[in-house]
Amino acid sequence: MTLALTRSAATVFAPTTGGGAPRGAVMGEASTWGSEIETELDAAKAASSTATLGATYLKIANLPFTSLEMHGGSTGAAGSVNATAMLAALAAGKEVRLLRGSYAMEEVEYTLPDADADVAITGLGGQSSVLFFSGAELGIHIVQSAPATQMQGAKSSVRLAGFGCRTSLDDNTGVGVFIDYPDALSGSDSGTSASVQVDDLVFSGAGEDQYWGAGLRLNNVTYHQIRGVQGTGPEGSRAGTLIDLIGNKNNVDNSIEKPRGRNLSRLISVSGRYEGLVVDTPIGVDVDTGIYWHATLTDGETAQPWLDVRGGHINAHVAAIDTDRVAEGFVTGLNVYVASSGGKGLLVRNDAGLQDALYWQVAHNKFQTTVAKSAQQAIDFGDDCGFSVIDRNIIVNFHLGIGLVAGCNNCSGANLHRGNNTNVQNNGSGNTVT
Repeated sequence: MTLALTRSAATVFAPTTGGGAPRGAVMGEASTWGSEIETELDAAKAASSTATLGATYLKIANLPFTSLEMHGGSTGAAGSVNATAMLAALAAGKEVRLLRGSYAMEEVEYTLPDADADVAITGLGGQSSVLFFSGAELGIHIVQSAPATQMQGAKSSVRLAGFGCRTSLDDNTGVGVFIDYPDALSGSDSGTSASVQVDDLVFSGAGEDQYWGAGLRLNNVTYHQIRGVQGTGPEGSRAGTLIDLIGNKNNVDNSIEKPRGRNLSRLISVSGRYEGLVVDTPIGVDVDTGIYWHATLTDGETAQPWLDVRGGHINAHVAAIDTDRVAEGFVTGLNVYVASSGGKGLLVRNDAGLQDALYWQVAHNKFQTTVAKSAQQAIDFGDDCGFSVIDRNIIVNFHLGIGLVAGCNNCSGANLHRGNNTNVQNNGSGNTVT
């Protein structure tokens, strides 16, 4: 705050004149000075009623970051106030830092103004800095407005880290964070040109039966890096998706590391035209499906969607991994528990034979059931799924261990079976089973 005074205190109350002669205070000048001081103090008090003086000083200081508090928001403010503050903070073009605590919040939709714009929202941790959206069906919606001109994602960045999104919805409709490169944008057929990094976000419900329909949703985002995202569905049942990847452009070479979820319909869901995804150390507990990917392909399309799953633990009722038309798959070091009758460990399909062949390597995994044997199956390869290798897996207590239909699969004798009704069922010619 800068004081606007007619004369300074040193001048009004100077004991001597400029020539050194004694000088007494002039009452008129002293009165004016005192009135101006009172006016400035009253203005400062008025400012502090809507924003703390500390936040005002920080805003004036032109720091490399901003906060909701600097724009009138706080952990005690209404959702509409905090949503307005968030939009203002994002428009400032700086990293938005969230303090410890819970912020009431309404939907925030922010459109990047140009191809070089950045977004950064960071908190103190997924359980420490929380945005509570109450009944809003959409939490944070970041929309890109500039067509992609390159695939490497070097033009702009979207970085979200260290905060939680909480909801009071219970009907499978809400989306916590949506990063959106709309299908309608022209330019390259690849996805967004922004670098998208998501780290340590937590999606949860305010009550035990409340949950997000999708925690994190990405549309046409290529070269994304997602790490440490966690979420829960309703207690006592399974609903909602933790990470939902969609889009109709070619979204290539993406990664998800250490996703954690429980009581979900799907831990990770992929649809549309994705071409590459690495999933490292997924943890899904009491989920219907761990990783669900039914690739979108047209007849004759040459796209080669590939999936690489490394380590982790999935406790699933329908399938730990369910894929269709994913041309190449690598599954290694995964610990799978099938928790329902009729459930699958790994389900691989090639609907309508749209892929010329599937090339999968499934090795060094453990598959086990947690319920009585009935119709469970550890590994299920369907029609037109040839040219794959199944080797050195441990398969325990299934109705059927490995089922093969298509030809040209190599099922090694190094797989270890224990307590299965049937270890390997070879229903297709051309398979090599040893």
